[in-house]
Amino acid sequence: MRMEKTKLSVRQTIAWDALHDDTIEDVMYGGAKGGGKSVFLVTWAYSRAKEIISQFNLKPMKYPIPVGFLGRKRGVDFGDTTLETWKKMVPQDLYRIRDQDKEIIIDETVKICFGGLDDEKNVKKFNSAEFAFIGIDQAEELLRDDLALLKGTLRLIIQGKAVTPKVLLTANPAPCFLKDDYILTPIAKSRFIRALPADNPFIDRVAYIARLREAFKHRPELVRAYVEGSWDDIEGSDLIIQYSWVLNAVNRNIIRNSDKRLIVCDVGRFGDDETVIYAFENEKVVDAVTYVHRSTMETAGHCVAMKKKHDSDMIVIDSVGVGGGVVDRLVELKENVFPLNSGEKSDLPEKYLNIRAQMWWEAGQMFYSGVPSIPDDPILKGQLSSVKYKFASGGQIQIESREDIKKRLGNSGDRAVTVVMGLYALKFCKEHEVKSDWRTSYKSRQRQGSAMAA
Repeated sequence: MRMEKTKLSVRQTIAWDALHDDTIEDVMYGGAKGGGKSVFLVTWAYSRAKEIISQFNLKPMKYPIPVGFLGRKRGVDFGDTTLETWKKMVPQDLYRIRDQDKEIIIDETVKICFGGLDDEKNVKKFNSAEFAFIGIDQAEELLRDDLALLKGTLRLIIQGKAVTPKVLLTANPAPCFLKDDYILTPIAKSRFIRALPADNPFIDRVAYIARLREAFKHRPELVRAYVEGSWDDIEGSDLIIQYSWVLNAVNRNIIRNSDKRLIVCDVGRFGDDETVIYAFENEKVVDAVTYVHRSTMETAGHCVAMKKKHDSDMIVIDSVGVGGGVVDRLVELKENVFPLNSGEKSDLPEKYLNIRAQMWWEAGQMFYSGVPSIPDDPILKGQLSSVKYKFASGGQIQIESREDIKKRLGNSGDRAVTVVMGLYALKFCKEHEVKSDWRTSYKSRQRQGSAMAA
């Protein structure tokens, strides 16, 4: 099989020609989501293997020659996505897969190794491997050292002749070394081709672009990246909540026609993790208690006391792990408790990997829109503006794990988690109408203050 140019998009054709240019060894086909990058990667890899067979007039053999490597940073992601794309695009009678050895055998003559750079066996193989090409999907996941390790394998010699090395990387715009090496100061013999969904004839382009614009409407820089393929202004684009949005939320005044009151608790898990309890009135944090090393019984007691203090309707508890004990005690006390398991499936599974992703992403939209109000707490501000996201193998939004957050920041982000939980749980909280005389009096005071300031 060969993917004929008549079946390629315009930009795929440009990338195809670049990979067949003797002056170019390194191509990054990167840009917008939905640009047909993975399809192009597997199609080119198969074609390149066939070209090597033809160039050297190779015949079937007992031990096929390893000519290339296909992979991603994580092997499981490659198996779930890129390998499935291979199976979809390449007819089954043209190859066979040896799953245990992670090899694709073509014509019983050559083979393409595959997997992830998180596999120790793969990494050890690279020390002695000799390939003619490498193809990496989602290369923005790699470190520069990862790519250097792979490029060190491009030394295949067949019949005494060196095979021209080729590298194909696919990538979404991201703040990483690829921008420097392929766009700003391109390395020797390299070429960057921007992929765009508008140029991909294999998807419903109008509908797909509309979905991207809706999903990232609060992040114009990500619309430029994922729709227009722009690698500009993407520093910090993997952060869910921008620091400027957090600063604008400090002590923000909130006026609502109705009133929702709830208590939210994120229970400390290990070591120096904090237990955080916040009282919410609508989207505003109005009271806080934080501590470490207390029993679940004490935490349940603090939650009940704060609920009474603020006349709240509901207590929201992160029920994962030790939080389950707090939930059990509150149930015994016949409190109105809402156990929140952030690892459960989202009600929008095609968009979010789990409830945790949905909570954080929706909180980001709320901060962008100027909705929440938080106390002037330096720790909280730092935690809210430091959590990152990525895309899972199925394309859903995924939030970095709390373990990774702790490794990177030195804490688990407990205060930020509690705010995010509260903003999410408001939709499940009982609503009370605010008395009109209170609102009228409040607005009057606000107007008087504005007039005095003028």
